[in-house]
Amino acid sequence: MLKTIVDVHCHVVGNEKMMSEELRAIFAKMLPWDCGMPTPEALIEQLDKAGVQYAVLQAYDIKEVGLDIPNEFVAETLRKYPDRFICGYASTNPIRRGIESSISMLKEAYGMGLRGLKLHPVAMQLVPNDRELYPLYKKCIEYNIPVGFHIQPAPIPGTRLKFCNIVPIDELAHDLPELKIQICHFGKYPMPPDVFDLMCCLMSKKNVYTDTSAPMPMTKEGILNTLHWIKQLHLVDKSMFGTDFPVQPQSWWVECIEKVDFTEEEKAKIMCNNALKFVGREDLLQGGN
Repeated sequence: MLKTIVDVHCHVVGNEKMMSEELRAIFAKMLPWDCGMPTPEALIEQLDKAGVQYAVLQAYDIKEVGLDIPNEFVAETLRKYPDRFICGYASTNPIRRGIESSISMLKEAYGMGLRGLKLHPVAMQLVPNDRELYPLYKKCIEYNIPVGFHIQPAPIPGTRLKFCNIVPIDELAHDLPELKIQICHFGKYPMPPDVFDLMCCLMSKKNVYTDTSAPMPMTKEGILNTLHWIKQLHLVDKSMFGTDFPVQPQSWWVECIEKVDFTEEEKAKIMCNNALKFVGREDLLQGGN
């Protein structure tokens, strides 16, 4: 039995203005369950039901596609619930705002206590290894904070599939080996050939990790499929449990991981320890977990 579990990929909102009505309607059709408005309190309720102690929150600066979760809101939520939300990723859109403005936003967010950066190439329409973005990444290296990339296809307005590509992230990891990189959602798809590209990137680049959130399909079947790939491709040391809340309840993952032939040590790495080390919260590591 795991003593501690960490969900490394969650989103919460403070009110309906942070998520457009159009986007809420799309999610209502896509998601395999109904959690209602994904407020911090709704997330804590689901964490408690699943026996999950901690979560990592992520902002989103993609107002143009209907999602605007401000850095200030995430920082405020961390301050309000420090015993449950242990890290927050800032977000800034360097394509829309410009690189200098994005660096300034990151500096402000770091000053507010946020310790990561979330980018959405599909919605922001950016290529991760665009050299113009490197000053932003170098600021992350200076702060010793990770960068998370969403490259999974997303059926939301304005997104473009040509930005769903792991190769530019692999190139970025090669160019900046000191940059901690999180490939969100287990890459593009948890199936061949995409999963083999993910494996190659994770195994060949020490600075790259992935999270399990929002598998395809977004059901228990998809969860089990993802967990089996982690086992078969020997990705235990590079994989972190995440749900992309409100996409899935944490309880599904806690249930499913017991159905896969992992050792207790392997389960602890996937469900807790990898994430705590990655986001710089080694202080929460517990013996025997």
